[in-house]
Amino acid sequence: MPRIIGLDFGTTNTRIHLGYVDRAGQVAVVDLPESDRGSLPTVIIVSEAGALQGVGRQAEKALQNPSLRDSVRFEFKPCLGRGQYDLEAQTAGLTMELK
Repeated sequence: MPRIIGLDFGTTNTRIHLGYVDRAGQVAVVDLPESDRGSLPTVIIVSEAGALQGVGRQAEKALQNPSLRDSVRFEFKPCLGRGQYDLEAQTAGLTMELK
């Protein structure tokens, strides 16, 4: 059975839907285990070496930890597809001071 992945990659939230085409040719949606059905904050934690360490709510909660704040990235959608030098200039402007 063909599988279907629907992804809405938003600046604030990302929604994911999974499904498949059943034998009758109908699309059946698979409910994700999360209560909000696949909506995740578009937030990630990245190590200094560039390794992905967490996504979604886990990354969002890391903003509360002062030692992890510099590793959290959000509102990075405008940076996708940019070169290294463009990214460095744009991400410098995305830093947000938390009070």
